[in-house]
Parts: sequence; structure tokens; C-alpha cells
Amino acid sequence: MTSLVIDGVYLFAGTIGDGVQRSADNGATWTAKLTGFLGFDAICKSGDKVFASASNYTYVTTDHGENWSNVQPLEGASIFSYYCQGSTIFAGGRNKIYRSTDNGNSFTPIDLNFDFSIVNIYSMTSIGSSLFAATSYDGVYQSTDNGTTWFSANTGMGPKDVRAITATGASTLIAGSHYVGIYRR
Repeated sequence: MTSLVIDGVYLFAGTIGDGVQRSADNGATWTAKLTGFLGFDAICKSGDKVFASASNYTYVTTDHGENWSNVQPLEGASIFSYYCQGSTIFAGGRNKIYRSTDNGNSFTPIDLNFDFSIVNIYSMTSIGSSLFAATSYDGVYQSTDNGTTWFSANTGMGPKDVRAITATGASTLIAGSHYVGIYRR
């Protein structure tokens, strides 16, 4: 399992090898709802939509997984993570973050000026008005302008392969790195 999201009474799980699975009984049983791909890296819920990304394709459903359609603005982009905040959706890809301000109807790519040439955005979160992105090889980055520009936020940890971040409370960021440890900021 690579990702989980709740959509009303349904629980969706992105998996490696078994597509997107849906449960209507708190995870006791599961039904395949989107298959045919090696693995789903990210799932996100925004409004009445659930987004799921696999390889270079992103799909959306508005009927709890019964029907899925391709999200054209993200076709060809490898999406590793999502962060949904109201009707704004951030999709973390390879060397780019894609932003939608209309609940996923359109996405605008944001070019990133990170230190490494190939950076995957594995996780995103926010604290107050700041967004944070966990990156491969380049640690944590922060944006204070809704994702338009980004700067390094690696104080105390240096460049690391950060796979997960989350906010706790009003000002604490927890970053989990690949093989190195967990950092608190």
C-alpha cells in the first residue's frame, strides 16, 4: 500500500500491483476500482473528486471510484504526491510541482530551482501560510507564496532523501528521511 484517502464512507488505497482498492466497511474488505498499472504512488481527495496517479498518468473520479477519467493537464507527468487544501491541489512530480486552484480542472506547472538536477517531490504539507515539500536528495523546501517560489528549509538536517513530512501542532514539522532518520523542526 502506498497511499490512503477517505471519501465519505469509502476508504481508497493506492497499491503496488493491485491498483486502487476501495473499502466501504472500514477496511474489512476491498474491491479493485482502478487496475492495469504497476503501482499507484499517490491519492488525494479534493471536494467531490478523488485523484490517483500511476506511472505517467493521473485519473479522477467523481462517483466514489465507479468511473475514472484521465486528467489531461497532468498526462505524461510522474506524480509522487498530492497536497489538497480546499479547492487548491498541489501535485508533486519530478522537478516540478503542479498547482490547481480550481479543484483539479486545470493545473499549472511550477518550475523548481533545486540544487540537484533530478528531484522527486515525495510529500507535501503546510503550517500556517507556508507550504513544505519533501524531496529526494535535496531535503525539505518551503514556499511562503502559495507554491510560486521555493527555498531550502534544511536547517539542522542538510540535504537528505526525505520521503515523508507532516505538521504537528501550529508550528512543528516532522520530516522522515530514507535510511537516515527523522527530523523535527
